[in-house]
Amino acid sequence: MHVSLAEALEVRGGPLQEEEIWAVLNQSAESLQELFRKVSLADPAALGFIISPWSLLLLPSGSVSFTDENISNQDLRAFTAPEVLQNQSLTSLSDVEKIHIYSLGMTLYWGADYEVPQSQPIKLGDHLNSILLGMCEDV
Repeated sequence: MHVSLAEALEVRGGPLQEEEIWAVLNQSAESLQELFRKVSLADPAALGFIISPWSLLLLPSGSVSFTDENISNQDLRAFTAPEVLQNQSLTSLSDVEKIHIYSLGMTLYWGADYEVPQSQPIKLGDHLNSILLGMCEDV
C-alpha cells in the first residue's frame, strides 16, 4: 500500500512542513541511489520517469518509491528538467541523475507550497531553501 505525495497533501489540505521535506528529500535520495545502483544506461527506460507529486510514492515503511503509472493525465512540464523539454540527448548516467534531481526539487517546492495562499510566503529555512534552489537550477 502506498499513496502519492499529491494524494497525501490533498487529504491533509496543507503543505509539507520543513522537517517533512527533509525526510522526503532524504528518503528520495536513498531510493534514487538504490535505483541508479541497480540500473545501467543499457536500460534507460527504467529511469525514464519524471518525479512529480503524482509519481513520488510514500510507503508505510517511511521510505519513498517512484512510479510512472497512472500519471498520464497530469501536466508534468513544471517538474520536467529544461534539457528534457528541449529534447537534448541524455548520454550519461550523470545526465539522467541531474534530471531526477531537478524534478525532485520542483516536486518538493510544490509540496512546500501546497494550498499556501499566494499572499503568504513559503516557510522554509535558509539552508533547505538554498538546497532546493540548487536542485532546480536550469543548468
